[in-house]
Amino acid sequence: MEKLAKKNSTQHEKLGEAKKTTYHMIDEIIEKLEEDSIYVYPELRKSAIKGFKVDGSPDGEANIEFDIVLIMRINKYVELSHKRIVVYQICTKLQIGTLLPKLGLHLGGGGPCIELDVMLVWDVGEIIEKVPSPIANRCFMMVKPGTNIPMQSITDEDDHNNRYLRPFSLLEFFNEKIEMCCRKYEPTLVDHGPCILMVVAIPKTEDDPDFKFLIDIVLTLKVNNDEIYVPKPTDIFNDDPVLIRPHYSWVRSFSIEERSEILEFIPEKKNLMRVFKFILFKSYLPSYYLKNIFLKVCHKFSNDELWSEKYLGLRLIDLLQELLTCLKNRNLPCFFQPNVDILVGINEIFILENRRVCQKLTDDEEFMLETLNKRLE
Repeated sequence: MEKLAKKNSTQHEKLGEAKKTTYHMIDEIIEKLEEDSIYVYPELRKSAIKGFKVDGSPDGEANIEFDIVLIMRINKYVELSHKRIVVYQICTKLQIGTLLPKLGLHLGGGGPCIELDVMLVWDVGEIIEKVPSPIANRCFMMVKPGTNIPMQSITDEDDHNNRYLRPFSLLEFFNEKIEMCCRKYEPTLVDHGPCILMVVAIPKTEDDPDFKFLIDIVLTLKVNNDEIYVPKPTDIFNDDPVLIRPHYSWVRSFSIEERSEILEFIPEKKNLMRVFKFILFKSYLPSYYLKNIFLKVCHKFSNDELWSEKYLGLRLIDLLQELLTCLKNRNLPCFFQPNVDILVGINEIFILENRRVCQKLTDDEEFMLETLNKRLE
């Protein structure tokens, strides 16, 4: 692991270039959206990462740790046209590209990549109304009568007075605006579900080759009660058998609340969370479900002494068993909304496959090690 980190360590000065470029790009995106009377502000996004923490030193040495994140919060005050002052914060993540096979193609394969996460929040309380959906953790967004939005809205087939904002329409609109205002940076946009992911290259010099990094922009809507929702354009794991309007749904985000909880973790908890997510990374349950399990088990064993190094093996088994129980019962309560089952609508075959894998990880130590090794290939 240390050899891999040393081979792929990223120089500090390039991290600074990435942050500076991101500042300029986000500022330009905000200004471009204001032309259409869309006033967004950046918000700190969750600090969970998909890779390992890598600490690089000037002489090229680096150590990998099972830790939650390499995070550098940068504050910048941004004054929007509607005179709101906000703190502009960006999460910086240093990842090993081999853990992101889809993106590895864009980053030259296998090398490290810096990822900067930004959540753009659009306060729509005055123009859009939240409408409940048959699935508890989903909703629809309906344009209020007499108001207009710059992106396409869909008229209800049964009641032409109702117009809905589809997640895809928002993503398409923002995608177009980002391409227009960031053209000079020549970004490569990657399909990334509810996010807009850009691969940005800092032009090479005579001494250095092109340096590429990622900007992950999450577009969100904020309604009157300060709830934040993320688009849910598609979900390969979801059947949505009772959803009246397919592909219209939005999901409430608890990214900020999650991060507040995680920041209170002792280092051992952060380490174990990293391992837990790493074992089931991508091929199985997405991070959203695993974090709910982790937070639930953390509160079940609230004494930090029970998360000390000598007990980490037991806590990992507790996490896997808690997940297995939820899958068997077809019920995984949202940590921040205990009455909401986030497994509702999940494809039955997907649940059964995750049960099989989780059971095998619990019972078979050799399979556990094999799974870890595969993630390092």
